[in-house]
Amino acid sequence: MVEMTLQGINHCPRSGQPVLLIQEKGGERLVRIGLSREDASIISAEITGTRTRRSEAYTLLISALGGLGGKITAVVLHIAQERQVQSCLRVDGKEGPVQIAAHPVDALAIAVREGSPVYMSVETLASASVSGSSRGDCGPDGPSRQDIVHADVDGGEYAGLPSAFRGFLATLDLSGLGTDG
Repeated sequence: MVEMTLQGINHCPRSGQPVLLIQEKGGERLVRIGLSREDASIISAEITGTRTRRSEAYTLLISALGGLGGKITAVVLHIAQERQVQSCLRVDGKEGPVQIAAHPVDALAIAVREGSPVYMSVETLASASVSGSSRGDCGPDGPSRQDIVHADVDGGEYAGLPSAFRGFLATLDLSGLGTDG
């Protein structure tokens, strides 16, 4: 397993899509995780320490686990079919370690809150990473389809659409739509 560090959230200039950047700790490889605007604000709230209704649920989970003698010790990410990020919380408890499946955004937000390490397998990192030198804002033309993985495991606002079409929609620049000019 390779430890990763959260580098922040950028927006691709072409599509405006928020992208979470996570980088190999002490290394150059970078993984771009495409987020919905709602998911980006959830992680941003945890980074800035802003408490929201969603973060209250994290407090409840963390407290409940603690009351049962457990502690979240890590978040593990991997890439599933159609370049979708999946995650689990690694919890050490009285009966030993267990893994709890969690939505990637929730798992990452909890990792930020708790200061828990984030890991990816060597294989996952190799298949999902780009060079650290290409980090920035995804480049002037936005990320290529191969350079981004997605955290919206249910398809987000494009749920039910084929993945190729969801990928196409994510590349559209609609910023000038509805303006004269």
